[in-house]
Amino acid sequence: MVRDAVKQAAAFHDEHAELREVLHDIADERGEINRRRLGRWIRRHAGRIVDGRRFVRASGNRSAEAWQVESVSPVSSFFSSPTQKLSAAR
Repeated sequence: MVRDAVKQAAAFHDEHAELREVLHDIADERGEINRRRLGRWIRRHAGRIVDGRRFVRASGNRSAEAWQVESVSPVSSFFSSPTQKLSAAR
């Protein structure tokens, strides 16, 4: 959950400095990370693939929306159809 990510970033100052900085860039409010703002940002960006990862909704029954990071295998951007091969051979 967003709450857990915020706690993790705050708990280990040196270890998670980059994570804490990004969270502040996204959801800073008076020097604190606003969990609601962060959650809305994640919802808006869910599904976008960046560096082979994306945010997806976590399954399960919770009182709050939960998110997880999912690894996505790369997909080739080149597509070749049999029709293209035939017309190129002529």
